Amino acid sequence: MTIKIAYLKTFHAIVECGSIRSASKLLNVAQPVLTRNIQNLEASLGVQLFSRAASGMSLTAQGRKFSRHISIILKELSLAEEEIKQEIEKYKGHISIGIGSSFYQSIVSKALSRFLKDYPQSTVSLYEGQSSAMLNQLKEGYLDFCISTINPAKHKLEFNFEKLMSLQYSIFARKNHPALTAQSMDELKEQQWIFPMSQIGWHQEFYEKMLHSGITLKVSCYTGSLGHAADLVSTTDCLSCFFSDITQFLHYGDKIQALQNLPPIPSVPYYLVSMKNTPFLPLTKILIRYIQQEIGVRRNLENAHS
Repeated sequence: MTIKIAYLKTFHAIVECGSIRSASKLLNVAQPVLTRNIQNLEASLGVQLFSRAASGMSLTAQGRKFSRHISIILKELSLAEEEIKQEIEKYKGHISIGIGSSFYQSIVSKALSRFLKDYPQSTVSLYEGQSSAMLNQLKEGYLDFCISTINPAKHKLEFNFEKLMSLQYSIFARKNHPALTAQSMDELKEQQWIFPMSQIGWHQEFYEKMLHSGITLKVSCYTGSLGHAADLVSTTDCLSCFFSDITQFLHYGDKIQALQNLPPIPSVPYYLVSMKNTPFLPLTKILIRYIQQEIGVRRNLENAHS
C-alpha cells in the first residue's frame, strides 16, 4: 500500500473546504488531479472515505476515523520541514503560541519584544483565548505551545506541563463600589460576577471552590477578553478576579480597585503546555528561554522589594 503525501494533503483540504472545487482553489491544483488523488487514496486504503452528493462531499464513518490522524501527520511533517529549514536558515521560521492576556501583559510582551529584535527573520502568531480552546488548538497542531492555568492533574495523559511561575490574583470592583470594604467572601454572595467563558482553568476551579464552601457566585457575564472584563467591571457593579498588577498594564488604575480587606487568594500557577511526544523546534526553544529569562527578572525584582 503506497500513500503519497499529496493524497493526504488533498484529503485534508477537502475535509476543510467541503468540496473538491474549493480544495482546488485552496491548493491551486486542478480538480481532476485532486479527484484522482482521492481515488488513489481510497484504493490504497480499501475503503470509501467520502460520500458524494450534489451539495458537496461528506466523510463516511471510515473517513472520520482516518481524518482524526491526518492533521497530526501533516503537522509532524510540517515540523520536520520547519526544523530542517531553521537549521539551514539560522533560525528563520514561524512560531504559534496560545496565551491569555494576564501572563502576556506580565511576562511575555517583554520577552517577545527582545526575541523579535534578536531574530528579525522569525515570525510569531499569538492566539489569545480560553484554556479549553487552546488545548483543542494544541491537539489539532495549530499551536506549538500555550501558557495557561490549566490543572495538570486533569490533562497529564495528553500534554506536557512545565510550571513557569505563579501570579497573585485579587478580586476587583469599580472605584467607590460598596463591596470594597468586604472582609469575607460571604459578604459578596449577592454580588454579580464576570467570568471567562472557559470551563477549565483557574477561574473555574475558583468558582467550584466557592460552591463547595456554600457560596454560589452569580455570574452575569462571560467573556473571552480580559480587556472586556476589566471594562465591564469599571462601568458596572459586577466583580471579577484579575491578576493583581492589572492596573499597571491596562490603564484601569483610576477606574477599578482590588478588594484589599479580603483574605488573600492563593497565587495562581501558570504552566507551559505542549503535546506529548512532539519536540520543540530550535526557534521555539529559544523563545521559551527568553520567556524564562523574563520570569527570572521579575522574580529578582520581587525579591529585591520583599
